Formats: sequence, structure tokens, C-alpha cells
Amino acid sequence: MLTLDLSLVNQEIWNEFYLHSKQGSRNELVSIIPRDFNSPIYLRRSTSDIDNSIQIYLRNEYDFLPDQPHTILDLGRYIGLASTYLSHKYPNARIVLVEPDPDNYIIAKLNTRQFKNIECINYGVWSKKCDLTILSKIHED
Repeated sequence: MLTLDLSLVNQEIWNEFYLHSKQGSRNELVSIIPRDFNSPIYLRRSTSDIDNSIQIYLRNEYDFLPDQPHTILDLGRYIGLASTYLSHKYPNARIVLVEPDPDNYIIAKLNTRQFKNIECINYGVWSKKCDLTILSKIHED
């Protein structure tokens, strides 16, 4: 598995890593180590995982909370990228990550295992009380 430490990367290495991440099988993982993180964050190849990591870890698009929050509800949160970013930024906040898709939930659990203030829940959230069904797509690799 290929791991890239974002604090040590130059543009050429990043471009190669990005292209590698966008190709291959979604069943293969790559990982990044965001600046000041102690452990890697895992991304699936041939998915939008790498693009989402750019938004969160490089562009800091989740750097919008003005004060130290006590609790953060991270609903429908994919593979845990926002939760890990927020946990690193707000280590005293309690973060509840809710993700209904089983495949995303497995990667979210893997990515959040190093953060003691993140609780992962495999459920869905909707605007009214109802039963929800996740339909799985068949991926051709």
C-alpha cells in the first residue's frame, strides 16, 4: 500500500500519488498522513476519496467553526475525513459520526480508530421517522 506524508510532499510527488489514487480497484487502499497527524488516513482507489481528502486536509474547507465546540454531529459522513479533521482540530469535542453505507462505515471505523473522541454509528438520518434501505451498487474492477 502506498502512503504519502502530506508534510513532506512536493507537487510532482503529489501529482503521481493523485493519479495512482484515481486508478485501480476501489478494493485497494492508499493512505495519507495529514500534517500533524500521527497515523495514516485510508482512501480507496478509483473513488472520490482522494478528492474529498483534498477539500478537507489541503484546502481546509471544514475550518469554519469560530469557537471550541462541545459536541459535533457529523451526519452521513462517508469515510470519516471530516470527523478526523475536526477531531484533530478540536480534541476536547465529542464527535458522533453517523454513516449508513456499510462500505463507507468500515473505512470510517478504520480512519477514526486513533481518535478517542469519535464515536462511529452505522445508521442513517432522515427528515422523518421511516425505514431506509441502502441499495448496494455492483462495482466492476
